[in-house]
Amino acid sequence: MQLDQITTQLRIRTTFESIDLGFVMARKWFIPLWKLWVIIALPVFILSAFFFHTKDSEWIGLFIIWWLKPLYEPALTFWLSRTLFSEQISLKQVMKQWFKVIIKPLFFSSLLWHRFNFNRSFYYPLVLLEQQKGEAKSRRAAVLGHGQNSFWLTWICFVFEFVIFISCYFFILIMMPETMVDRFLNDELYSVDIGIILDYAILFIAMSLIAPFYLAAGFSLYINRRTKLEAWDLEIKFKNMQNRLKQSS
Repeated sequence: MQLDQITTQLRIRTTFESIDLGFVMARKWFIPLWKLWVIIALPVFILSAFFFHTKDSEWIGLFIIWWLKPLYEPALTFWLSRTLFSEQISLKQVMKQWFKVIIKPLFFSSLLWHRFNFNRSFYYPLVLLEQQKGEAKSRRAAVLGHGQNSFWLTWICFVFEFVIFISCYFFILIMMPETMVDRFLNDELYSVDIGIILDYAILFIAMSLIAPFYLAAGFSLYINRRTKLEAWDLEIKFKNMQNRLKQSS
């Protein structure tokens, strides 16, 4: 990781400034981040909708989609960690490394004992950048996690997902002709349960729109924490001074 290659200005920021910087990165690189999330998550949504498309089983499919979130997310952090430091990496290259490099170190912990860790967007870089494992990872997480607020970032993004989901659902109902609304809600319009398929589709839209912002903001909080602890901003300034002295001599 070459600090002098970073594509943003390193300085100590407040929590909200760091989150705002993450949102700026998400807007800048939204398309590749969104594509990466869709490539990984879409098959899960399709399979869940195929096997759990009745009123009695829909909750199972939605639960599976939610539980497997840690499989869709780390690839975005991995891509950001390379792109932010000026490394050219394509989505194809990320997907080639998706399981072996990105998911394998996180698979059991993120889906089992760390599944309810609401700081996960902040801690992904511990594995993906620092390659921390076991007890060393726990100690490092305790140091980095002190004083940061990624817990609230997770809840805020969850609220935005919910708002988008409800807004899309009601927008469709509002735009639908009044004579069709009752038939639609009672599933009398089609031979399949279109309401359930719509649930999956709208949930996919909501989660895919928020994911880039959630992961970028968590990664930005991580960068800011390391800047505070390791004085990255000062290191960059000294390197720049050294380079100027070399050029002037």
